Amino acid sequence: MPTIQLIDYEASARCRTVNLTCLDSFPPKNCTFEGGNIYGLCGDIREGSWALSWALGGRSEQSSGEILLDGVHALQKDLKGRSCFIGEPYCPSINSPFLPGSVRACLTKALQTGPTGWTLEALTEAFNLTPERFDRSPMHVQHPQSWYLSAAIGFAAGKDVFCFPYLTAQTLRTVENMYAVGVLNLLSEYNKIILLPSVHSDRLSAICDRMIDTFIPASTIRCGFSSPISRFKEI
Repeated sequence: MPTIQLIDYEASARCRTVNLTCLDSFPPKNCTFEGGNIYGLCGDIREGSWALSWALGGRSEQSSGEILLDGVHALQKDLKGRSCFIGEPYCPSINSPFLPGSVRACLTKALQTGPTGWTLEALTEAFNLTPERFDRSPMHVQHPQSWYLSAAIGFAAGKDVFCFPYLTAQTLRTVENMYAVGVLNLLSEYNKIILLPSVHSDRLSAICDRMIDTFIPASTIRCGFSSPISRFKEI
C-alpha cells in the first residue's frame, strides 16, 4: 500500500487544465496519505488545494520540508513516476507525453506496461469507457470521457496516485458520477491514493474517506510565491 508523508512540507505549483490556469501554493503541512483512500483537499483555488494535489503528484516548482514516499525521501521525479493526472489530453500515465495512435493503442500499451493483468474488455467495462471512441486519438476525446480514459490508463499502467485538477461545481459533478458508477471505489479497492481538490467540502464529504483543509493564512507561508495564489484565470 503506497504512503506519502509530508513533514513540514510546503510548495508552489503552476496548475492548469484546458479551461483553468492557476499559480498556487500551500503552507506547511504535516500529514500522511495512504493508499485505499479518497482524499478531499478542501480549499478554494486561492487556498492551495490544487497545488497540494499537483505537489503530491510530483509537479511542485518550489518547496521546502520533506516528502517521504513509502518511508523513503522522495524527489519530484519519484512522485511523478507513480502518479496519474486526471483529464489531461495525453497519456502521461505511461511516461510518454504524446503517444502516437489511437485510444486503443494507449490502453493496450498501458496494460502491457502495468502489473494489473487486466484485459482491454475488463478495463472498458470497469471504467465505463466507450469503445466507439477507441479508434480516435486520445487528444480528441472530450470531457467527461477523457477523465474516465486517463483514470483507466493510469490504473492499467500501475500508477498509485490519482491527481484530479481543481474541481469546480460543474466538474465535481463528473467526479460524483465516477463515484456512482464505481470507478473511484475500484481505485480505492486497489489501494490507490485519490486526491480531489475543491472548495465544495459538503459535496466532497459525501464521497471522500478523509478531508484535509489546505488553507492557512498567507503570513505562515515561507516558500514559493508571496501569497497563497498570485494569479487565477478562468478561460
